[in-house]
Amino acid sequence: MKIKKVVLAIIIVFLYSSEKVSIAECIVGDTAPPTRIVDLKKVSATDTGAIISLTSPSDASGITTYDIRISNAPISALNFTKATQVVSPTPALAGTLQIFGLSKVLTPETIYYIAIKSQDGCGRWSTMSNLLQFTTPAPPAKKQCTLGWTYNDPTIDGFCIYYGIISRNDSNFEGYSSMTVVDKNSRSLTLIVEPK
Repeated sequence: MKIKKVVLAIIIVFLYSSEKVSIAECIVGDTAPPTRIVDLKKVSATDTGAIISLTSPSDASGITTYDIRISNAPISALNFTKATQVVSPTPALAGTLQIFGLSKVLTPETIYYIAIKSQDGCGRWSTMSNLLQFTTPAPPAKKQCTLGWTYNDPTIDGFCIYYGIISRNDSNFEGYSSMTVVDKNSRSLTLIVEPK
């Protein structure tokens, strides 16, 4: 039996960071806390996640850690520690723009508030940053893709349609995540993509 293979491929591009990490050590005579973060911003948001940015603060003794809090209600200096704590990125050198994704899975169409503090090499905490507020969008709608083909080989008995996330030069059909068999009289196939 002759089977012709048709491939639908999706290409993903990854971005990598080359940030230099802040070196923290308590310096004698340093009595000032870290500078306040004033540019906490949302870069983008999906229905279940968000990417935020900030400029790393300065301190004579360096920054050791961030404390990021998220809540569905406004955050203030009084209730900061009652908000949910999320995993924080490693502080970069002062003045570096840091962009990172939230570790918490968010809920679609929901208002969120985020604030952050930083700690220096002497253990002193900064005051709370500006308050970031945003609303996650609704989940994306299902999408569909219709494949069509023609052939003139009367010995063909059917088609195997392979599809999934693959590299541009990958020719290993068995490595794809999904496969559908259609008979020799078929001329098209519609794939429904369920957002995840």
